[in-house]
Amino acid sequence: MGLWGLLLTAPLAAVPAYDFPERRPFAGERWLNPYEGWRGGFLKVNLHAHSAAWLGVTAGEAAPEAMAQRYAEFGFDALALSNYHQVTTLEAPPLPMVRAYEHGLNVTKSHRLVLGATEVVAFDFPISTRSMRQWLLDLLGARAALVGLNHPSLRGGHGCADVERLTGFHLIEVHNPYATSHLEWDCALAAGRLAWVVGNDDSHSTREQGIGIAWNMVGAAAPAEGAILEALGRGRSYAVRGERGRMDVHVTEVVQDAPGHFRVELDAPARVEWIVDGTVRQVDEGVASARFLAPDTGGHFVRAVVRTPITELLLNPFVRQGAWTPPVATIDWPVTVAGWLAWLAAAFLTALLARRARPRLRLVGRDQAA
Repeated sequence: MGLWGLLLTAPLAAVPAYDFPERRPFAGERWLNPYEGWRGGFLKVNLHAHSAAWLGVTAGEAAPEAMAQRYAEFGFDALALSNYHQVTTLEAPPLPMVRAYEHGLNVTKSHRLVLGATEVVAFDFPISTRSMRQWLLDLLGARAALVGLNHPSLRGGHGCADVERLTGFHLIEVHNPYATSHLEWDCALAAGRLAWVVGNDDSHSTREQGIGIAWNMVGAAAPAEGAILEALGRGRSYAVRGERGRMDVHVTEVVQDAPGHFRVELDAPARVEWIVDGTVRQVDEGVASARFLAPDTGGHFVRAVVRTPITELLLNPFVRQGAWTPPVATIDWPVTVAGWLAWLAAAFLTALLARRARPRLRLVGRDQAA
């Protein structure tokens, strides 16, 4: 195996192997409406943007103060500067800030959005197995309020094979200028992974045309970190794709009039698509009030998409409840211990062979000198 082989496989050996729960579709007679009872309006929030950091090594160009000022000019109510592996704070920000950072130093773009972070997990694996990704999600989740998957479809960073099996992520970034991830979101929901939608512009400069191309409308009682994170964790938000921070339709109310009877109220006419288990089942054209009756059987989640010529709104799903429990990946201890023992045995054998080879090399050297 050799010394280099041991060093390269050490992270793989150190990380425990996980037992990933199979697909567990939402089930039950009741339907969860994440917007239930909310009448307080929505705040405009971007959760994924970069400023200058790490002495210019990362792609952020503008100073944190300049980035925050730019978002304030675009009418945002709150902002998270999610620099890589660094929580960026401002002494006197022009708008409320949410503590955040982007975790991910790897070649596969397996990046994670960490919100409400109490401390930064500094390291990452350049190339990772699914167990490594799960271990990181668990580690990040223990040190933050919410963890999301950033641009999961970008380079297959967190493709369907991942989101259908991983657990411990709360959000999934569907709208991002570099990649849209409708498929990955539906894959996660179909597997019973309750991940709420977010959209962000992932901007790196105040000059970018992409500022305000995607953001979130959050049903928070106040533009403060605690209220925003609480609303995001409940799914009381929706993702927007617009133009330079502009949208021409807003959600005013999302109601379940009776079990499985859903209604979305808008402030302007739009096209509303109703999606059941990843498939469009109904389209309402040019309406400000859209209604949908969920199927009695076969439907595990229902979500609505609102479209106008310049705006797309992604609402969080209604999911069946009552006979479903959240899946949790657990450590497979027999496989983990076997892996540790195999690595230790390989290390011992390598050390033994190296020790035996050393005297032979010294003897050869003496013979040549003679």
